[in-house]
Amino acid sequence: MNENEDVMNGATNAEKDILVQNDAPVVSEEQACADSNEEKTVISESAEPSLEDEKTEKEDTAVYAFKWEYYEQIKRDKEEKMLARSDRRAKKRNARGAFTYAAVMAVAFLLAFAVLAVSIILDNGEKWFENSSEELTVTEIVDKGMPSSVLILAYKSENIGSTGSGFVINDYGYVVTNYHVVDDAISVAITDMNGKQHSADVVGYDEKIDIALLYSDSLDMPSAALADSDAASLGEKVVAIGSPVGSGSSLSVSDGIISGFDRPVTSSSVGMIQTNAPLNPGNSGGPLFDSYGNVVGVVTAKLSYDTSSDGEKIPLDGIAYAIPINAVKEKLISWINEDLKKPMLGISAVSVEEGVSYIYFGGEGIIYEYVKELGVEYRVNVYGEKKEITAEELFDPNNIRIDAGATGIYVLKVTKGLGADGKLRPGDIVTQLSGVKTASVLDARDIFSKYKAGDTMDVEFYRDGKLTRLGMTLKTKGDMLEAERNN
Repeated sequence: MNENEDVMNGATNAEKDILVQNDAPVVSEEQACADSNEEKTVISESAEPSLEDEKTEKEDTAVYAFKWEYYEQIKRDKEEKMLARSDRRAKKRNARGAFTYAAVMAVAFLLAFAVLAVSIILDNGEKWFENSSEELTVTEIVDKGMPSSVLILAYKSENIGSTGSGFVINDYGYVVTNYHVVDDAISVAITDMNGKQHSADVVGYDEKIDIALLYSDSLDMPSAALADSDAASLGEKVVAIGSPVGSGSSLSVSDGIISGFDRPVTSSSVGMIQTNAPLNPGNSGGPLFDSYGNVVGVVTAKLSYDTSSDGEKIPLDGIAYAIPINAVKEKLISWINEDLKKPMLGISAVSVEEGVSYIYFGGEGIIYEYVKELGVEYRVNVYGEKKEITAEELFDPNNIRIDAGATGIYVLKVTKGLGADGKLRPGDIVTQLSGVKTASVLDARDIFSKYKAGDTMDVEFYRDGKLTRLGMTLKTKGDMLEAERNN
């Protein structure tokens, strides 16, 4: 598989369910409010006090009359205070009412202004489709889904390769495609909608379902929203984006409807979504978007002909299949979480061989052999094909010229705060891990698989003609990705 991957990036235990969920409209829960017994505050009057000393009836009457007047006065005072308090409360309520009215009017004004602003934005062709709950036009679906769609090129031998399509499912650089697109590939490249290539690696696959998950550390693209394929409707509008035969490095669009569900396809263990959208080889692994612009399925096969009872081949048209996205969601989540737990040092590295010159294209995450013939500089791909390096490419600061002084893995980047931070630096070549010779990125993966996050390993590396050995603590790939984001 592709060796040009961020295989030694360190990170801690970060299990992230990074799949984007369905953009279905949010429905508020019905609230039931039970009446509660209100505690009523009763202002009780104290019982009139009795006279402690014995007095005449006249005196008693006079004292009682005095006390009655006294308590009546207290009552009047209380009533006046309560009225004053009530008046103050009324004034406060009026003030709050005025404030609330002003706030409501301000919000209404802002909403009206927002509606006007949105209409202006839409008139200028800039559209926002996050959490779309209304059906979109084909053009709107393409605008929403195209930025997350990619082309896949898998090199399977020196002279054989296959092309396919795919889509990004989270912000960390994970991409979905078909297993048959990358099966037995020695390297994989992802091309985004701008024609920029990125080195990728297969981190999970299921041959029976025909699904694979790729990862590229240089990929920076928005993720596609995933639909609930069980909620899809027969006859619903769908749009496929991919790279059918003849489209070269460009993405193409085709549309149709959902023609059927749970269709049996010999090569798959799950029932398929059938569509009449025109699909061809090269669309394999690409997204099939529903009428809301969410991925409802992964394009996987086309039925081109059938065989009659007398053995004659009958050409067919408008019968293509996609894997329902619900059939693979849990697998994708599991693969991502498993990949994020992998122990890493916290570096990006590529394989190099002593005495060979290379040029690393940082924007693509791909390393090429470098040769210079008769004053002309070339990059050489895995097929041995040469392409002249332009002056712009040669002087691009993202592209690195490497003259390997040792065989091992060449350090391109070190993530701050992880195991290799302060110990390794770009340009170092790691030659051994825990005493085991490390001639390539694949060797490093095999060695790391025997360790877990938190373990310490001895790392031998070549720098400025000298070999140095230092102990470094492993962290997880998830920690590495999160640290890179924070840095």
